[in-house]
Amino acid sequence: TWELCNRGVLWARFGDVLVFGVHVPGMEAMIPALPALRLRICEIVQGALRANPEAVRALILGDLNHSAAIPPPMPEACPPVSLVVQALEHSLGPTWANLRLLSGTEFTYWPLPSDAGAAPDAIDHTISFTRAGLPPMVAISSEVLPDAECTLSDHGILVVDVDTNGAAEVDRQRVLIMDL
Repeated sequence: TWELCNRGVLWARFGDVLVFGVHVPGMEAMIPALPALRLRICEIVQGALRANPEAVRALILGDLNHSAAIPPPMPEACPPVSLVVQALEHSLGPTWANLRLLSGTEFTYWPLPSDAGAAPDAIDHTISFTRAGLPPMVAISSEVLPDAECTLSDHGILVVDVDTNGAAEVDRQRVLIMDL
């Protein structure tokens, strides 16, 4: 059902990088639940980090339904993504550092005709963090490939090129986020 496919967190480890795919519900009835969902994301991230002590870098990707646009077009519907980053900073503690939003403020969502009153917004994101003492991951570029006719989704495909080493020798990884 829509309710089941519209929420969740999946994660996988690739070498020493943990990657989390997140889809936060966006229905207006869920807005009061967003603080609890942010905490749940933090709990899942903490559990995966404990289960994978060899991981030294992590990426959180997906539709967080929190806005990066400045100012947010509809802050009552999509609060700022900084609230997700702050929740992660608080929950991860001093072992993890360099928490940063790698994606830009480009709109990734265009309302469908059935989304009465909604506004375009930047609600799909890439967030990174590393173990303390390691260099931060760096966004080389961030762009959105729009789907103006909404043939695949009401979201564009977010493409972020990430330097996972954050050092002089670039380890370039391409991150694609597609919300279907």
